[in-house]
Amino acid sequence: VILPSGRNQLFLTGGETGAMLPVMLLFVMVALLNGVALAFLRYGSILPLPTELLPSRVLGAAANALSEELQFRSIVLGMLLFAGVPTGWAIALQAFVYGLAHRRLWRDRDWYFLAGSVLLGWAAGVATVETGSVIPAIVGHFAVTMSLFAFAGGRLRQRPI
Repeated sequence: VILPSGRNQLFLTGGETGAMLPVMLLFVMVALLNGVALAFLRYGSILPLPTELLPSRVLGAAANALSEELQFRSIVLGMLLFAGVPTGWAIALQAFVYGLAHRRLWRDRDWYFLAGSVLLGWAAGVATVETGSVIPAIVGHFAVTMSLFAFAGGRLRQRPI
């Protein structure tokens, strides 16, 4: 459906494995540290993910990572770059918009989560531009979400909605 030149512009092509693998591994390491930090900041300790929640959390994290990365890193970032916005500004702008999209649950999410959303958006944008593919951002986003679930007892909110 999308012409080959459009796939490149929207980062929908696979990048070189040698370039993507280190980025994805770094994302996973940072994700694990992030999950532990959130658990200690919010709960004072690690709250393991209950086994019965594992299937729903894995499916939810995968769907979330895929949809948000295609929306923000592929479409928003790709369109900003297509419009001629300088790369650094385009990455920063899409990260800010990504953070604003997560502000909708302000009362249920603390400052750490919102700041982390902007930082995740920025890191995913840099990874996408540097590798030429949205795949490392999808893997990184999945790792971040799963580590938050794994160390915070399967919750991302301070209280139920």
